Amino acid sequence: MRRLCITLTIGLGILIFGTACQPESNQPYRIGVINFLPVMDNVLDGFKQGMRDQGYVEGVDIEYIYDGPAANLLDLNSIASDLIENDEVDMLISFSTGATRAAHDAVQGTDIPVVFVPVTDPVRNDFIGVDKNLTGIANGGSDAKRLELLLELDPSIKKLYVPYNPDDGSAAIALEDTQEAAIELNVEIVANKVYNVDDIEIAIDTMPADVDGVFLLPDILTVSRTDWFLDEVFARGIVLAGSTTTAVEGGALMAFGVDFFNSGYQASRLAEQIITGTPPADLPVEVGEFFLHINLNTAEGIGLEISDEILDQADKVINQ
Repeated sequence: MRRLCITLTIGLGILIFGTACQPESNQPYRIGVINFLPVMDNVLDGFKQGMRDQGYVEGVDIEYIYDGPAANLLDLNSIASDLIENDEVDMLISFSTGATRAAHDAVQGTDIPVVFVPVTDPVRNDFIGVDKNLTGIANGGSDAKRLELLLELDPSIKKLYVPYNPDDGSAAIALEDTQEAAIELNVEIVANKVYNVDDIEIAIDTMPADVDGVFLLPDILTVSRTDWFLDEVFARGIVLAGSTTTAVEGGALMAFGVDFFNSGYQASRLAEQIITGTPPADLPVEVGEFFLHINLNTAEGIGLEISDEILDQADKVINQ
């Protein structure tokens, strides 16, 4: 750590007068960033804003080591290792479960903390515990509710196409939750495994003709190609439910999940506590706030009427 917390004492006994945190050196605290999705740069924007609001001046108190999103999923491990071995960072922040897996593995045997944001289920992904040096923001538990909200928007839906990468811990967990909810809601889930972008192209080309929509899970592989799925659903006149609110800006009918900027801002408060001396294992993982976004233009384009009652539930409605 490059920041040292000191206490002042007065009198004969030990009387705490106050505390202050001062830099141990003139070097800024170095935070390495691990990311795969360009859209998740919004997480970093929120994180930086949060650190500024806490008094950290970029380039003076804090420095971010980030060369942009990884070119592919396999690069995440090498990026994490390089940040530790060559850039000598003081902390890693990781965006998504895949990036957090790379960060988790890279810091083994070191005292470098990791703040993740967002991860669907950090417990089932084995990211937290007394022997871990990680904490962050979780976004799990929204997929079953998202399916329920989607059916409120379009009660005619009976079958949904769900492409997912089984190697992504978040996707596997979210699929399980979605399938359980689908049974209760009497919706058929057509799951299709995809392991790379070539598989996504095949998945789109072979999408069953009778599906009523596409339901994307919090899976960095499929989310990275949301625009491909949107092109297909637009051509078919069916809906897409996104796992990120940004998908709605691109034309998805709806999304219910975390907002990247807000999640990054929330994570900055955890990072500040680590910088000032709190071990990550002592900081409980926080749950990100979920937001409902609806694209009314998309609904009108496919002739779907949405009641004012449902629209009133939305945190944002796109209608321009």
